[in-house]
Amino acid sequence: MTEIIDSTEDIFDPIKDLLLNRKDPTHVTHQETVRDALVKMVDKDFSQLPVVDNEGFLTGIISEQTISRQYFHLNNAVSLLDLTVDHCQEDAVTLEREDAGLFEILELLKNNYAVIITSSRRPVGIITDYDTTHFFRDWSEGLIRIQNIELTLRQYIENIFPDGESRNAASLRVLGADRKDPTQPLKRYNELSFRDHIQILTYEHYWERFEPYLKPKLLFINLMEPVNLARNQLAHFRGRLDAIQLDALIRAEQWIASRKRVLQKPGQTQIIREVVPAYSTTPGKYGPLQDWLSSQSTFVALGNEIQVSFHELESIIESPFPDTARKHRAWWANDYTSPHRHSLFWLRAGWKVENVDLTAETVTFKRSDAVLQQLFLVEIIQELKKIRPGITRTTKAQSGWIDFGAGRSGFLFAWVFGKGNLRTELYIDSGDKKANEKAFDLLYQQKNQIESEIDLELDWQPLKSKRASRICVEHPGNANMSETELKVLQEWAIETMLKFVDAFQYRIKELDLD
Repeated sequence: MTEIIDSTEDIFDPIKDLLLNRKDPTHVTHQETVRDALVKMVDKDFSQLPVVDNEGFLTGIISEQTISRQYFHLNNAVSLLDLTVDHCQEDAVTLEREDAGLFEILELLKNNYAVIITSSRRPVGIITDYDTTHFFRDWSEGLIRIQNIELTLRQYIENIFPDGESRNAASLRVLGADRKDPTQPLKRYNELSFRDHIQILTYEHYWERFEPYLKPKLLFINLMEPVNLARNQLAHFRGRLDAIQLDALIRAEQWIASRKRVLQKPGQTQIIREVVPAYSTTPGKYGPLQDWLSSQSTFVALGNEIQVSFHELESIIESPFPDTARKHRAWWANDYTSPHRHSLFWLRAGWKVENVDLTAETVTFKRSDAVLQQLFLVEIIQELKKIRPGITRTTKAQSGWIDFGAGRSGFLFAWVFGKGNLRTELYIDSGDKKANEKAFDLLYQQKNQIESEIDLELDWQPLKSKRASRICVEHPGNANMSETELKVLQEWAIETMLKFVDAFQYRIKELDLD
């Protein structure tokens, strides 16, 4: 599959894109009347017009707002419509074409309804918040369709390789090994790109497992290639998709949506044909869904699934889903990171969306403790960043752990769920066992000072049987505890992590590992 190559000729100009196929903006001259301006506004369905002088130079802007406000203050004393436009115009917010970038435009539109683009003081375009809304709507449509496709591909891989170990093993076999540690894949499963997913799906050794669902292979590859190119184009801000590119996405999305799904083991998925809503105490539109899913946990074992129709779920929340839920798989994504996402309601109940069939309008939920662990870890990393802004950019948790850089390559701060406990730790793995041992030994020499500073007795683990080393402290607990108990665990996790950062980070930077 071909990657898009960077080229100065391909640099995206968002302002040019916004002004594409537009003539010079309709304007009024300073000697025209307010009536003349309103006629042009009504005729063109505009709410504002640039005002120019006899030489075509911009002098201001007139709008429905400036006219109505002036009318209010005049209190019928004069006939406003017969006055020249300079009586109702105001200074225009402008940007010279050479200086106009998308972010400059967005910044100005925060407090203004229109920005006039000028060239040598003459108006060459006008951009409003309406224009930028449609710009980003067009932009996001492509991204949403690509996400729908990518989510489907990931589900095929995750159903064939049902656990993290087997997925990473597939990544190792297809994409190669980490140069520092040949036992680990070059990319872990959660780091795979769209192209990487295609490589795993079409890998000769694995294709026979996916062939019943994605054949013929050549068709699949050719449908996915423009999706990959479009993803690169949008992700690297190289411009909006044209009609042909967007149609290619639609074709690929509809084709893959019509493929067979990987069947679960008999008895693993329970089809619920009629729901009995649980008594709901959770606020929010989707609160009843969270409470209903929580009630299912009493008789559905961990790792098992339930399949429910959209109609039955709507009966639980006593409200229809938005149209996007029926059009885009991305609506059903398990998003842990956004505080306002509807997905948090099913995640907080300990369930994740395993599969969505938009044609049959059914959703399959899978019960998993890992869901609650990830949610807890994402929430404490968010709280940590509020308390200590800039400490990390990390937003995503893995299955049972989350980490972030400790200020030097090979050193990570992390929270890790163990058996019945949560660990706060410093993990040392530079890729070289001897270097790891040296770093650990140098820190261990400062054990008394460090433990005195943070007022904690730490567990110093050289991990002789492994390449890495670890320094940690544990607290009893798990992600299934009560809200009150989780709050205590969260406070402990944040408090100890801040102590680790303050005690270890500057020492790590000072280590002489040469």
